[in-house]
Amino acid sequence: MDQGVKYTYQNASQLTLDNINTTGLTEEDLIRWLDREVRQPDVSQLQMQAWLVRMVSYLQTEKGFTLPQLVRGRFALVPGLLNELDRLRNLAVVEGFQQQLPSMTVADPHEVPYCAFRFDAGVYPASNVYRGSYHFTKHYYGAHLIHDLPERTATGKLKEEFLCAQAIDTCPQVKHWIRNIPKQEKSSFWLPTSTDYFYPDFVAELIDGRLLVIEYKGADRWSDDDSKEKRLIGRKWQDESQGKCLFLMAREKDDFGRDVAGQISEKVKTI
Repeated sequence: MDQGVKYTYQNASQLTLDNINTTGLTEEDLIRWLDREVRQPDVSQLQMQAWLVRMVSYLQTEKGFTLPQLVRGRFALVPGLLNELDRLRNLAVVEGFQQQLPSMTVADPHEVPYCAFRFDAGVYPASNVYRGSYHFTKHYYGAHLIHDLPERTATGKLKEEFLCAQAIDTCPQVKHWIRNIPKQEKSSFWLPTSTDYFYPDFVAELIDGRLLVIEYKGADRWSDDDSKEKRLIGRKWQDESQGKCLFLMAREKDDFGRDVAGQISEKVKTI
């Protein structure tokens, strides 16, 4: 009996992405990597990342690819994305390239600003101010001038954002903090997204002088495209701050089982 090694021809188109080695990249890592590979001179980084968030989501929800498949096949994915960008550009001969990229009109022409915030006395147009029983000790404008922070739900359960505020207030590394106010460009902290401005929930100054910005997301919104884009923008802002700013998108429990207090503690240890 012939015991020799046998082989046969297999068309490359039949190979699956599962045959490519595992890398360990997360979805955010994949989008940032793709952003570097498909960068276009006429599309800002924020716009491109927002488009890639939607493309990666589409490939998973509509085309059935898993994240490990996309990560393993990322080198093969790049030419397809470049072809799609070329197709959109060709379609935009009359209408303009930006209009062909869904939800990618930037309200502000600049990229992510660096540390565009400072704590100022008397500049805090709060409304629906806090009336809960817990006494916050580190809110910059005092415990009775906290913008829109309900303590409990209609059923009497403590609200998740209230618990996040408690975790910030009791963090030993926090000097003071504010409940950020949306749609107040002149007095609040904001970052530009692909469509408008992003106002994170909380801004804190640490004892060592670093700025910590926290956005809280419930489990129902953690994985949606909006949250993915905001995490990318916050991470870019943090990376460009040269260790002076930190961004955390917090949730009830992270992948390591840490509660919000634990997530904050871990974040402020990093530089």
